[in-house]
Amino acid sequence: MRHHRLYETLGPSDGCQHLPCEGKYGIDRADYVLMHAPEPTVILAARRDDLFEIQSAREVGADAEKMYATLGESECFEFFESDTEHGFTPPHREKATRWMRRWLCNEDKIVPEEDDVKKYPDHLKKLEGQLQCTQSGQVLKEFSDEKSVADLNFIRARQLSGAREEFWEDHSTDECLAKIRRLIGCRQETSEIRVKEAGSLDRDSCRIKKLVIEREGEVPVPALLFVPLNCEGELPATLYVDGRGKKKEAGPDGAVMQLVNQNRMVLSIDARGFGETADHGSNGKHCNTEHRVAVLARDIGRPLMGQRVEDIMAALDVLVEQPNVDSSEIEAIGVERAGPVVLHAAALDNRIGSVTLENSIKSWIDDVVARPKIHDLIGHVIFDALEYYDLPDLVETIRPRKVEHK
Repeated sequence: MRHHRLYETLGPSDGCQHLPCEGKYGIDRADYVLMHAPEPTVILAARRDDLFEIQSAREVGADAEKMYATLGESECFEFFESDTEHGFTPPHREKATRWMRRWLCNEDKIVPEEDDVKKYPDHLKKLEGQLQCTQSGQVLKEFSDEKSVADLNFIRARQLSGAREEFWEDHSTDECLAKIRRLIGCRQETSEIRVKEAGSLDRDSCRIKKLVIEREGEVPVPALLFVPLNCEGELPATLYVDGRGKKKEAGPDGAVMQLVNQNRMVLSIDARGFGETADHGSNGKHCNTEHRVAVLARDIGRPLMGQRVEDIMAALDVLVEQPNVDSSEIEAIGVERAGPVVLHAAALDNRIGSVTLENSIKSWIDDVVARPKIHDLIGHVIFDALEYYDLPDLVETIRPRKVEHK
Protein backbone atom coordinates (compact mmCIF):
# COMPACT_ATOMS: atom_id res chain seq x y z
CA MET A 1 0.00 0.00 0.00
CA ARG A 2 1.31 3.42 -0.92
CA HIS A 3 2.08 5.76 1.99
CA HIS A 4 -0.42 8.45 1.07
CA ARG A 5 0.82 11.05 3.54
CA LEU A 6 4.34 11.13 2.16
CA TYR A 7 3.26 10.53 -1.42
CA GLU A 8 1.52 13.89 -1.57
CA THR A 9 3.75 16.46 -3.25
CA LEU A 10 2.10 19.15 -1.14
CA GLY A 11 3.87 17.69 1.88
CA PRO A 12 2.51 17.31 5.41
CA SER A 13 -0.49 19.38 6.37
CA ASP A 14 -1.62 20.53 9.80
CA GLY A 15 -0.55 18.77 12.95
CA CYS A 16 -4.15 17.71 13.60
CA GLN A 17 -3.71 15.04 10.92
CA HIS A 18 -0.30 13.69 11.90
CA LEU A 19 0.10 11.61 15.03
CA PRO A 20 3.58 10.89 16.38
CA CYS A 21 5.28 7.81 14.91
CA GLU A 22 2.59 7.06 12.31
CA GLY A 23 5.22 6.52 9.65
CA LYS A 24 7.46 4.59 12.01
CA TYR A 25 4.71 2.05 12.62
CA GLY A 26 3.40 2.05 9.04
CA ILE A 27 0.05 3.67 9.86
CA ASP A 28 -1.59 5.43 6.91
CA ARG A 29 -4.88 7.17 6.14
CA ALA A 30 -6.58 4.06 4.86
CA ASP A 31 -5.82 2.34 8.16
CA TYR A 32 -8.11 4.77 9.99
CA VAL A 33 -10.93 3.79 7.67
CA LEU A 34 -10.16 0.15 8.38
CA MET A 35 -10.32 0.85 12.12
CA HIS A 36 -13.90 2.04 11.64
CA ALA A 37 -14.93 -0.83 9.38
CA PRO A 38 -17.45 -2.33 8.94
CA GLU A 39 -19.39 0.66 10.24
CA PRO A 40 -20.78 3.00 7.53
CA THR A 41 -18.10 5.40 6.30
CA VAL A 42 -18.10 8.03 3.58
CA ILE A 43 -15.05 9.99 2.37
CA LEU A 44 -15.79 13.51 1.15
CA ALA A 45 -13.07 14.71 -1.23
CA ALA A 46 -12.55 17.89 -3.30
CA ARG A 47 -10.84 17.97 -6.70
CA ARG A 48 -9.40 21.45 -6.16
CA ASP A 49 -8.32 20.92 -2.55
CA ASP A 50 -5.06 22.77 -1.87
CA LEU A 51 -4.26 20.72 1.24
CA PHE A 52 -5.10 17.17 0.17
CA GLU A 53 -4.32 16.05 -3.35
CA ILE A 54 -7.30 14.43 -5.00
CA GLN A 55 -5.22 11.59 -6.46
CA SER A 56 -4.02 10.60 -3.02
CA ALA A 57 -7.59 10.79 -1.67
CA ARG A 58 -8.78 8.58 -4.54
CA GLU A 59 -6.16 5.98 -3.75
CA VAL A 60 -7.21 5.95 -0.10
CA GLY A 61 -10.79 5.46 -1.28
CA ALA A 62 -9.77 2.58 -3.54
CA ASP A 63 -7.94 0.90 -0.67
CA ALA A 64 -10.97 1.36 1.59
CA GLU A 65 -13.31 -0.08 -1.03
CA LYS A 66 -11.19 -3.23 -1.18
CA MET A 67 -11.24 -3.52 2.61
CA TYR A 68 -15.02 -3.25 2.85
CA ALA A 69 -15.47 -5.66 -0.07
CA THR A 70 -13.24 -8.20 1.67
CA LEU A 71 -15.40 -7.85 4.77
CA GLY A 72 -18.55 -8.33 2.69
CA GLU A 73 -19.79 -4.83 3.56
CA SER A 74 -19.32 -2.92 0.30
CA GLU A 75 -22.54 -0.94 0.70
CA CYS A 76 -21.23 0.53 3.95
CA PHE A 77 -18.48 2.51 2.23
CA GLU A 78 -18.64 5.29 -0.34
CA PHE A 79 -16.13 7.69 -1.86
CA PHE A 80 -17.61 11.04 -2.88
CA GLU A 81 -15.78 13.87 -4.63
CA SER A 82 -16.95 17.24 -5.85
CA ASP A 83 -15.39 19.91 -8.04
CA THR A 84 -14.79 22.22 -5.10
CA GLU A 85 -11.96 23.58 -2.97
CA HIS A 86 -10.91 22.63 0.54
CA GLY A 87 -13.69 22.81 3.11
CA PHE A 88 -17.07 21.41 4.08
CA THR A 89 -18.72 22.78 0.94
CA PRO A 90 -22.44 22.58 0.01
CA PRO A 91 -22.01 19.36 -2.05
CA HIS A 92 -20.23 17.78 0.89
CA ARG A 93 -22.87 18.95 3.34
CA GLU A 94 -25.64 17.56 1.18
CA LYS A 95 -23.85 14.24 0.79
CA ALA A 96 -23.14 14.03 4.51
CA THR A 97 -26.80 14.76 5.29
CA ARG A 98 -27.98 12.08 2.87
CA TRP A 99 -25.48 9.56 4.27
CA MET A 100 -26.56 10.20 7.86
CA ARG A 101 -30.25 9.97 7.00
CA ARG A 102 -29.61 6.72 5.18
CA TRP A 103 -27.92 5.00 8.11
CA LEU A 104 -29.64 6.72 11.02
CA CYS A 105 -33.16 7.23 9.63
CA ASN A 106 -33.29 4.53 6.94
CA GLU A 107 -34.14 7.21 4.35
CA ASP A 108 -31.94 7.40 1.27
CA LYS A 109 -32.85 10.56 -0.57
CA ILE A 110 -31.18 13.74 -1.70
CA VAL A 111 -31.75 16.71 0.60
CA PRO A 112 -30.74 19.84 -1.34
CA GLU A 113 -29.39 22.50 0.96
CA GLU A 114 -30.90 25.32 -1.09
CA ASP A 115 -34.38 23.82 -0.80
CA ASP A 116 -34.15 23.78 2.98
CA VAL A 117 -33.04 27.40 3.06
CA LYS A 118 -35.88 28.48 0.77
CA LYS A 119 -38.62 26.40 2.40
CA TYR A 120 -37.69 26.81 6.04
CA PRO A 121 -35.73 30.07 6.48
CA ASP A 122 -37.33 30.99 9.81
CA HIS A 123 -36.93 27.48 11.17
CA LEU A 124 -33.24 27.37 10.19
CA LYS A 125 -32.55 30.73 11.81
CA LYS A 126 -34.31 29.59 14.96
CA LEU A 127 -32.34 26.34 14.94
CA GLU A 128 -29.09 28.24 14.47
CA GLY A 129 -29.90 30.34 17.51
CA GLN A 130 -30.70 27.27 19.58
CA LEU A 131 -27.37 25.70 18.68
CA GLN A 132 -25.36 28.81 19.55
CA CYS A 133 -23.66 28.36 22.92
CA THR A 134 -22.54 31.96 23.39
CA GLN A 135 -23.51 35.32 21.89
CA SER A 136 -20.05 35.98 20.49
CA GLY A 137 -19.06 32.41 19.75
CA GLN A 138 -16.05 32.75 22.06
CA VAL A 139 -16.26 31.24 25.53
CA LEU A 140 -13.12 33.09 26.61
CA LYS A 141 -14.94 36.39 26.15
CA GLU A 142 -18.06 35.43 28.04
CA PHE A 143 -16.88 33.27 30.92
CA SER A 144 -14.41 34.87 33.32
CA ASP A 145 -13.17 31.51 34.62
CA GLU A 146 -12.67 29.95 31.17
CA LYS A 147 -9.15 28.99 30.10
CA SER A 148 -7.58 28.67 26.66
CA VAL A 149 -5.82 25.54 25.43
CA ALA A 150 -2.52 27.38 25.94
CA ASP A 151 -3.51 28.12 29.54
CA LEU A 152 -4.40 24.49 30.16
CA ASN A 153 -1.11 23.32 28.66
CA PHE A 154 0.84 25.66 30.92
CA ILE A 155 -1.09 24.52 34.00
CA ARG A 156 -0.44 20.88 33.07
CA ALA A 157 3.25 21.55 32.52
CA ARG A 158 3.50 23.04 36.00
CA GLN A 159 1.57 20.13 37.51
CA LEU A 160 4.11 17.69 36.07
CA SER A 161 6.91 19.19 38.19
CA GLY A 162 6.36 16.51 40.81
CA ALA A 163 6.66 13.71 38.26
CA ARG A 164 9.89 15.22 36.96
CA GLU A 165 11.38 15.48 40.44
CA GLU A 166 10.46 11.88 41.22
CA PHE A 167 11.99 10.71 37.95
CA TRP A 168 15.37 12.23 38.78
CA GLU A 169 15.22 11.12 42.41
CA ASP A 170 14.32 7.51 41.57
CA HIS A 171 16.84 6.98 38.77
CA SER A 172 20.55 7.44 38.30
CA THR A 173 21.80 10.22 36.04
CA ASP A 174 22.81 7.65 33.42
CA GLU A 175 19.32 6.13 33.47
CA CYS A 176 17.73 9.56 33.14
CA LEU A 177 19.94 10.49 30.20
CA ALA A 178 19.20 7.17 28.52
CA LYS A 179 15.49 7.96 28.78
CA ILE A 180 16.06 11.44 27.33
CA ARG A 181 18.05 9.93 24.47
CA ARG A 182 15.09 7.67 23.68
CA LEU A 183 12.60 10.55 23.90
CA ILE A 184 14.52 12.69 21.39
CA GLY A 185 15.23 9.71 19.13
CA CYS A 186 19.02 10.00 19.29
CA ARG A 187 20.52 6.63 18.43
CA GLN A 188 23.50 5.05 20.17
CA GLU A 189 24.94 3.55 16.99
CA THR A 190 24.94 5.38 13.67
CA SER A 191 26.48 4.72 10.28
CA GLU A 192 30.11 5.37 9.41
CA ILE A 193 31.17 8.98 8.93
CA ARG A 194 32.72 10.16 5.69
CA VAL A 195 34.19 13.63 5.20
CA LYS A 196 34.48 15.26 1.80
CA GLU A 197 36.52 18.38 1.18
CA ALA A 198 34.87 20.92 -1.12
CA GLY A 199 37.63 23.49 -1.37
CA SER A 200 39.43 25.98 0.87
CA LEU A 201 40.38 29.63 1.18
CA ASP A 202 42.98 31.55 3.17
CA ARG A 203 42.66 34.56 5.42
CA ASP A 204 45.43 36.43 7.15
CA SER A 205 45.21 34.35 10.29
CA CYS A 206 43.67 31.04 9.19
CA ARG A 207 42.79 28.59 6.48
CA ILE A 208 39.10 27.79 5.98
CA LYS A 209 38.27 24.31 4.71
CA LYS A 210 34.84 23.58 3.25
CA LEU A 211 33.68 20.16 4.40
CA VAL A 212 30.66 17.91 3.96
CA ILE A 213 30.08 15.39 6.76
CA GLU A 214 28.18 12.38 5.45
CA ARG A 215 26.54 9.33 7.01
CA GLU A 216 24.70 6.63 5.10
CA GLY A 217 21.00 7.45 4.82
CA GLU A 218 21.33 10.80 6.58
CA VAL A 219 21.22 14.45 5.53
CA PRO A 220 24.73 15.71 4.65
CA VAL A 221 26.07 18.27 7.13
CA PRO A 222 27.85 21.23 5.51
CA ALA A 223 30.73 22.55 7.61
CA LEU A 224 33.51 25.12 7.68
CA LEU A 225 36.75 24.23 9.47
CA PHE A 226 38.79 27.23 10.57
CA VAL A 227 42.44 26.31 11.19
CA PRO A 228 44.69 29.00 12.73
CA LEU A 229 47.99 29.52 10.92
CA ASN A 230 51.44 29.51 12.46
CA CYS A 231 50.33 27.86 15.68
CA GLU A 232 52.36 25.12 17.32
CA GLY A 233 51.28 22.30 19.61
CA GLU A 234 47.76 21.21 20.43
CA LEU A 235 44.97 23.75 20.06
CA PRO A 236 41.71 24.10 21.96
CA ALA A 237 38.72 23.73 19.68
CA THR A 238 35.16 25.01 19.32
CA LEU A 239 32.16 23.37 17.72
CA TYR A 240 29.98 26.26 16.56
CA VAL A 241 26.29 25.61 15.75
CA ASP A 242 24.21 28.59 14.70
CA GLY A 243 20.47 28.21 14.12
CA ARG A 244 20.70 31.05 11.59
CA GLY A 245 23.24 29.13 9.54
CA LYS A 246 27.02 28.77 9.67
CA LYS A 247 27.62 31.69 7.31
CA LYS A 248 26.05 34.20 9.70
CA GLU A 249 29.19 34.62 11.82
CA ALA A 250 31.79 33.28 9.35
CA GLY A 251 32.87 36.66 7.95
CA PRO A 252 36.16 38.41 8.77
CA ASP A 253 34.50 40.36 11.61
CA GLY A 254 32.22 37.56 12.80
CA ALA A 255 32.16 35.67 16.08
CA VAL A 256 33.91 32.65 14.58
CA MET A 257 36.98 34.69 13.58
CA GLN A 258 37.13 36.12 17.08
CA LEU A 259 37.56 32.56 18.35
CA VAL A 260 40.16 31.80 15.69
CA ASN A 261 42.11 34.88 16.75
CA GLN A 262 42.28 33.32 20.22
CA ASN A 263 44.15 30.42 18.59
CA ARG A 264 41.18 28.10 18.66
CA MET A 265 40.35 25.68 15.88
CA VAL A 266 36.66 26.09 14.99
CA LEU A 267 34.29 23.71 13.22
CA SER A 268 31.09 25.55 12.28
CA ILE A 269 28.28 23.32 10.99
CA ASP A 270 24.78 23.50 9.57
CA ALA A 271 22.92 20.83 11.52
CA ARG A 272 19.99 19.62 9.45
CA GLY A 273 17.38 22.29 8.92
CA PHE A 274 19.84 25.13 9.52
CA GLY A 275 21.65 27.21 6.92
CA GLU A 276 22.23 25.36 3.65
CA THR A 277 19.88 22.55 4.67
CA ALA A 278 17.01 24.83 5.77
CA ASP A 279 13.45 23.89 4.81
CA HIS A 280 12.66 26.62 2.31
CA GLY A 281 9.32 25.03 1.42
CA SER A 282 7.52 25.69 4.71
CA ASN A 283 7.19 29.42 4.04
CA GLY A 284 6.66 30.25 7.69
CA LYS A 285 3.52 28.13 8.03
CA HIS A 286 2.08 28.26 11.54
CA CYS A 287 4.86 30.64 12.67
CA ASN A 288 7.50 28.09 11.78
CA THR A 289 10.12 28.04 9.05
CA GLU A 290 10.60 24.29 9.45
CA HIS A 291 7.03 23.06 9.70
CA ARG A 292 7.33 20.35 7.06
CA VAL A 293 10.57 18.76 8.19
CA ALA A 294 9.49 18.85 11.84
CA VAL A 295 6.18 17.12 11.09
CA LEU A 296 7.86 14.49 8.93
CA ALA A 297 10.47 13.92 11.64
CA ARG A 298 7.69 13.37 14.13
CA ASP A 299 5.96 11.03 11.67
CA ILE A 300 8.95 8.70 11.47
CA GLY A 301 9.51 8.78 15.22
CA ARG A 302 12.77 10.74 15.05
CA PRO A 303 12.22 14.30 16.33
CA LEU A 304 14.37 16.99 14.79
CA MET A 305 16.08 17.43 18.14
CA GLY A 306 17.50 13.91 18.13
CA GLN A 307 18.53 14.08 14.50
CA ARG A 308 20.37 17.34 15.09
CA VAL A 309 22.10 15.98 18.18
CA GLU A 310 23.36 13.11 16.02
CA ASP A 311 24.72 15.69 13.56
CA ILE A 312 26.58 17.41 16.39
CA MET A 313 28.06 14.14 17.62
CA ALA A 314 29.21 13.29 14.10
CA ALA A 315 30.81 16.73 13.86
CA LEU A 316 32.55 16.11 17.19
CA ASP A 317 33.99 12.90 15.77
CA VAL A 318 35.39 14.91 12.87
CA LEU A 319 36.72 17.69 15.09
CA VAL A 320 38.60 15.49 17.55
CA GLU A 321 40.33 13.70 14.68
CA GLN A 322 41.82 16.92 13.30
CA PRO A 323 45.61 17.24 13.65
CA ASN A 324 46.74 19.44 16.55
CA VAL A 325 43.36 19.43 18.33
CA ASP A 326 43.42 19.11 22.11
CA SER A 327 40.46 16.80 22.64
CA SER A 328 40.35 17.70 26.33
CA GLU A 329 39.67 21.36 25.50
CA ILE A 330 36.53 21.33 23.35
CA GLU A 331 33.73 23.82 23.82
CA ALA A 332 30.39 23.92 22.05
CA ILE A 333 28.49 27.10 21.20
CA GLY A 334 24.80 27.04 20.28
CA VAL A 335 23.14 30.14 18.88
CA GLU A 336 19.38 30.77 18.91
CA ARG A 337 17.50 27.65 17.68
CA ALA A 338 20.67 25.59 17.98
CA GLY A 339 20.96 26.30 21.71
CA PRO A 340 18.80 23.44 23.04
CA VAL A 341 20.39 21.07 20.52
CA VAL A 342 23.88 21.84 21.79
CA LEU A 343 22.64 21.52 25.37
CA HIS A 344 21.27 18.02 24.69
CA ALA A 345 24.47 17.03 22.91
CA ALA A 346 26.61 18.16 25.83
CA ALA A 347 24.46 16.22 28.28
CA LEU A 348 24.81 13.06 26.20
CA ASP A 349 28.44 13.46 25.10
CA ASN A 350 31.06 14.34 27.72
CA ARG A 351 33.65 15.15 25.08
CA ILE A 352 32.13 18.63 25.20
CA GLY A 353 34.02 20.35 27.98
CA SER A 354 31.98 23.56 28.19
CA VAL A 355 28.83 25.02 26.69
CA THR A 356 27.85 28.55 25.70
CA LEU A 357 24.27 29.28 24.62
CA GLU A 358 23.48 32.60 22.94
CA ASN A 359 19.95 34.02 22.64
CA SER A 360 18.60 30.56 23.36
CA ILE A 361 15.56 29.34 25.24
CA LYS A 362 16.27 28.14 28.77
CA SER A 363 13.16 26.12 29.58
CA TRP A 364 10.50 24.08 27.77
CA ILE A 365 7.94 25.43 30.25
CA ASP A 366 8.79 29.12 30.49
CA ASP A 367 9.97 29.65 26.92
CA VAL A 368 7.86 27.20 24.90
CA VAL A 369 4.64 26.16 26.67
CA ALA A 370 4.17 29.61 28.17
CA ARG A 371 4.87 31.37 24.86
CA PRO A 372 3.13 29.29 22.16
CA LYS A 373 2.88 32.18 19.69
CA ILE A 374 6.56 32.91 19.28
CA HIS A 375 8.21 31.72 16.07
CA ASP A 376 10.10 28.54 15.27
CA LEU A 377 9.27 26.33 18.23
CA ILE A 378 8.19 23.20 16.39
CA GLY A 379 11.75 21.93 16.03
CA HIS A 380 11.95 21.82 19.83
CA VAL A 381 8.87 19.61 20.30
CA ILE A 382 9.71 16.43 22.23
CA PHE A 383 6.68 14.31 23.04
CA ASP A 384 6.21 13.44 26.72
CA ALA A 385 9.35 15.43 27.59
CA LEU A 386 7.83 17.33 30.51
CA GLU A 387 6.91 14.11 32.26
CA TYR A 388 10.65 13.55 32.67
CA TYR A 389 12.75 16.69 32.25
CA ASP A 390 13.09 20.35 31.45
CA LEU A 391 16.18 22.08 30.05
CA PRO A 392 17.52 23.09 33.50
CA ASP A 393 17.72 19.37 34.31
CA LEU A 394 20.15 18.96 31.42
CA VAL A 395 22.28 21.78 32.78
CA GLU A 396 22.56 19.93 36.09
CA THR A 397 23.76 16.76 34.35
CA ILE A 398 26.50 18.71 32.56
CA ARG A 399 27.93 20.31 35.68
CA PRO A 400 30.66 20.69 36.89
CA ARG A 401 31.40 21.40 33.24
CA LYS A 402 30.67 25.03 32.46
CA VAL A 403 27.29 26.07 31.00
CA GLU A 404 26.85 29.74 30.19
CA HIS A 405 23.82 31.59 28.82
CA LYS A 406 24.37 34.85 26.96
